[in-house]
Amino acid sequence: MGTRRYISNRLPDELIITIACIIGILLFAFIFFLIYHFRNQKSLRRTLLATRILATRGISNLKANQLYRSDIDPKTRKPLMEDGCRRFPTEGTISTIISSYYDDQCEFPRENLTIGHLIGKGAFGFVFQGLAKNINSKEKITTVAIKTVRDDATSEEIENLLKELSVMKMVGKHTNIISLLGCCTKGGQVMLIVEYAKYGNLRDYLRRKRPSGHILSGSFEQDENDNAYKQDDNDDLIQSLTTIDLIFFCLQIAIGMEYLHSKKCIHRDLAARNVLLAENRICKIADFGLARDLTQTYYYRKQTDGRVPVKWMSPEALFDRKFSTKSDVWSFAILAWEIMTYGGSPYPSIAAEQLFDYLKNGNRMNQPANCPNEIFQLIEL
Repeated sequence: MGTRRYISNRLPDELIITIACIIGILLFAFIFFLIYHFRNQKSLRRTLLATRILATRGISNLKANQLYRSDIDPKTRKPLMEDGCRRFPTEGTISTIISSYYDDQCEFPRENLTIGHLIGKGAFGFVFQGLAKNINSKEKITTVAIKTVRDDATSEEIENLLKELSVMKMVGKHTNIISLLGCCTKGGQVMLIVEYAKYGNLRDYLRRKRPSGHILSGSFEQDENDNAYKQDDNDDLIQSLTTIDLIFFCLQIAIGMEYLHSKKCIHRDLAARNVLLAENRICKIADFGLARDLTQTYYYRKQTDGRVPVKWMSPEALFDRKFSTKSDVWSFAILAWEIMTYGGSPYPSIAAEQLFDYLKNGNRMNQPANCPNEIFQLIEL
């Protein structure tokens, strides 16, 4: 009797424990289902967002499911900073790339921006003149330059523009560096908003101001990577340029490059076409599409092929793909030669394919006719 009473008292407790276990298992399964469902919905939303971005940009060579990869292990990705520049997975999404560069302090409202006429274009994008409302505390409406990519730009081209944005933010403001005023990265085409230089790029300005009797040391052939800004229609600087003016251009650019290097940044594409001329003949170094941050390394080694400004590159950059502040100094010497020849094209009789052997044999460009010996000695160094 005692044993039977003991069993009857134990049965309710065991039943309660069993029921509790079953409920716990069911509850755990339900929570797991909710998490799994939520993640699938989140992935679907990201894919749909990427698809909409593709549709608005006209990119047809990528599939929507290639734009978001949830199975990529973050530990296997390359670091965000490598060789001094930001890196991302090769199979990242356009939306993820853009979000990685988002900066609320730099973002400018699209509704306050009016895009005007085209003032420059390159292989991958365009530069427009525009008007920005309240982008500058000193004036209500500011004339700006707007840099953007083509409608059918690839994710790599969009990221390159965003890298340029990152470099310009890092460099900051200087009289002889074109300043970043803002950007638009959300809700449409990626756009960089920068200072507007009224008189366009220095190369074309020099060519317009070339004396009528001047014998040019170089042709006006189309230069590599020619995406230079065009001149303003109202070019009121009609007076001719003196040798002192040309030397002053060189000095301003040297000051700007000294500042750039002090920020641990190399330009890699320094040329007259990438220097803009603002009011009062102020030179402003621009086009940081190839610029790299050297904070962590002494020099930057280019790992991939692509269109590069061969005639402005130093021997070590040409032969070994090594870029440093010294390679920028070489490019500055070529730029100084451009200035002293009123926009002449470097190595006018040498094809780009022949330049390797030409430099290896110790050949250099001749002294321009109006270039003082002291200036040419600097160019030769």
